[in-house]
Amino acid sequence: MDQSARLRAAVVAKVDEIPALPTIVPKLLAILQDDDASVSDIAAVISYDPSLTSKILRVANSAYYGFSGQVSELRKAVMLIGLRMVKSLALSIPIVHRLPSGSPSGHFSQMGLWIHSLAVGTLARWLAQQRRDPSAEALFLAGTLHDIGKIVFSEYFGSSFEQTLANVRAGNCQFLYQSERETFGMDHGELASLILKRWEFPAQIIEPIAFHHADEIPPDSDRMSITTLKVANTIVQEMQVGSDGNVTPPMYDLTELRLLELTSTDLEQAQTYLADMEEGIQQFYSAIT
Repeated sequence: MDQSARLRAAVVAKVDEIPALPTIVPKLLAILQDDDASVSDIAAVISYDPSLTSKILRVANSAYYGFSGQVSELRKAVMLIGLRMVKSLALSIPIVHRLPSGSPSGHFSQMGLWIHSLAVGTLARWLAQQRRDPSAEALFLAGTLHDIGKIVFSEYFGSSFEQTLANVRAGNCQFLYQSERETFGMDHGELASLILKRWEFPAQIIEPIAFHHADEIPPDSDRMSITTLKVANTIVQEMQVGSDGNVTPPMYDLTELRLLELTSTDLEQAQTYLADMEEGIQQFYSAIT
């Protein structure tokens, strides 16, 4: 067995050691998949966790939503920022706190990576909303969690992960996911999907994360969601919001742009939206940590 295969086996084994999520999360996952869940239903579940309730209220009052000082009750927060968005927040916040902090790197920190990820989630949701895609909030959650594999690589396999970063900086690999595959036999998207499967997240969230760097997308997958996440990631990398370990952003894939029916004007509008949201994203991160 070569070094890459040995590391892959070690990474897969480590997934089983990652702590389970708080008991509130399975209840939230059930509500996430229940289209008939009401404001009262989700508020009742979240209210059992005072810390989670507090963080959601802080997000609602941040510049991200513009309700500064106006939201003091969870039920009002759910009504103002939307039931689906509150579901996504309620699932992402426990993960931010349950995952290890990740060993700081000179090329991205936990803060930089989460801000990058929140920006990808924010933009993926916006792109989906432009085409009235009902999976917009699921894409926010997918974007927010798409790089959690990097945190696990960094925390548990720090020296090997530092080498993957060094390979990118030295130009031996163009992108970090390519260096990860050479070192670990998998990239951070595949690792994240293994973690989320262990936590019993729905395929709607796991699939875009698993394949956002895939060379080939399975024919029975949701190509629109995967492509939306990939394009959002490209735009955020290009605009350097947060830091994700890459040196240069990828080029836009014309096939992906055609699938989403995005023109150069649409891309400019997406960049303007992200620039306008950048301060709010910073405050969003502060509110959930």
